Amino acid sequence: MRNLALLATLLVACEEQPPPADSLHSAQLTSRPYLKISVAPSTKVDLNATIGFRFTPDEHSSVLRKPDHTGFYIFTAGAVEPLGGALVLETSDFLTFAPAAGYAAPLLYPSHALDDCSTPVVTPFDNNYAAPGSVFPDPSNPGKLLMLYEAENHCPGGHVNTNFYASVGLARSLDADDFGQRWPAPGASPADRYDAIASPIPEPTDAGAGPLGDAIPSGLVSGGYLYAFYEDFPGRKLQVARAIVGDDPLTFRKWEYGWNGTGVGGSGTPIISPPDGFGCGQASVHQLELGTAQTLFLMTMECDDRAASPPVAGWFYSVSPTLDPPQWSVPALIEHTQAALTGGADGTCTADNNAHSPLSFDGWYPSFFSKGVGPGHLGTSGQVIYADGCLIGDRLLGVRTFTIDVAANPPCCALGESGDGCIAPPAYTVASQACPAGQLDFGDGPTWCPAPRASTCASGTCTCDSPVCTYVPDCYTPCPEGTKWNGETGPDRACVPCPLHCPPCVATGQCDDSSCFALCSP
Repeated sequence: MRNLALLATLLVACEEQPPPADSLHSAQLTSRPYLKISVAPSTKVDLNATIGFRFTPDEHSSVLRKPDHTGFYIFTAGAVEPLGGALVLETSDFLTFAPAAGYAAPLLYPSHALDDCSTPVVTPFDNNYAAPGSVFPDPSNPGKLLMLYEAENHCPGGHVNTNFYASVGLARSLDADDFGQRWPAPGASPADRYDAIASPIPEPTDAGAGPLGDAIPSGLVSGGYLYAFYEDFPGRKLQVARAIVGDDPLTFRKWEYGWNGTGVGGSGTPIISPPDGFGCGQASVHQLELGTAQTLFLMTMECDDRAASPPVAGWFYSVSPTLDPPQWSVPALIEHTQAALTGGADGTCTADNNAHSPLSFDGWYPSFFSKGVGPGHLGTSGQVIYADGCLIGDRLLGVRTFTIDVAANPPCCALGESGDGCIAPPAYTVASQACPAGQLDFGDGPTWCPAPRASTCASGTCTCDSPVCTYVPDCYTPCPEGTKWNGETGPDRACVPCPLHCPPCVATGQCDDSSCFALCSP
């Protein structure tokens, strides 16, 4: 996500048919296939010091195998003075990185720097920042690549605003024989570079607004559609849009209880409910390759609780058996990723390099990749490329290996517990039993819950049987006039004469009534 550091010099920075009736609503799954995702310790590289790539990565990173199979290209985001845009690295071991030979830096770029509000404005939607996002082969144009990129304008009303107004741009590489070495310049080829997804909130006219718009995109091709996942601001809401592969231009529809929202200017519906207190974003989605016939999609994301003391963040994941309709499970933590958000009081991210958000985290923009599977797919092991450092400001490129274990029959969580190691059942229900006619419930009966917590797995989806908690009343026949309850329960319960020192109760026959009980002590 942009809003790159505003340093002293501010260097960087055909419509789809209506959906079928059964896809009009999405559901948040309360149970999920048991995946145990864990990551190893990281290695770090300072790309600014070694090759002059600043603030890298600043969005999601896409890893594509070189055509000659000698290594990998990493399409990512960052800055080479003075522009923030697309950068390309090459590596063979994910330990050492170099600028990719034959690729300009930046490769895709805006017409103006972050702090430059001069005229002419060539393309307003990406006037000050243009960087991926996701890069993948174009299914309709063999040899060419597609790029979903974050497009930002920082000049509302012609004045510099360090907060962004963002939308999702789409670009297509120009040549079929160079693996994405040339991309359209701003305004040069509108058919190959355009605003694809935008917020219904109009661009502000003053410099005090923001951040606003649709930002931090990632995407994949599945089932004849290009799906784009993004964050909607304000509020950091995860949403999705899709376009039919083969349409030109690609016209997106947002998920709004069905694919009902117009891509540019329409409203969307959140597809994830974050854990309590957390906000989630920076999401990317892959189809998992588990070696089975089951189709399962994995969303990975960064979630944080900035109001906690201390603030914390971590990588979370969610799964869905389908993208239409989206049915994402409740996000769960990825092991060994939770850490404190720092940078405020300890000065790690200072006003000099982070004017807006003093947050440092070893885990921004996690991008998962597996060798041996195609773009948009993920195996059970691989690498995660991410940023360690200031959310807005200087950072290191980090690499961690990950593994995904799939359990055939995960355990059920204990009562009141949930976590990565078990499946939580749905909420319990309470069924009250009624007392027989002529009897009353004194109100202190026990609650009975059966013990079995059996889990069942079918088609890879695991659920827990939910016991029904039943309230068993303490039923009794009211004591006759002039008597009262002796205070015992069960077989020792009895009605005893009212004491003589309680004449009002005896006279009215209310000796056993709660209004007189305190007076009628044994």
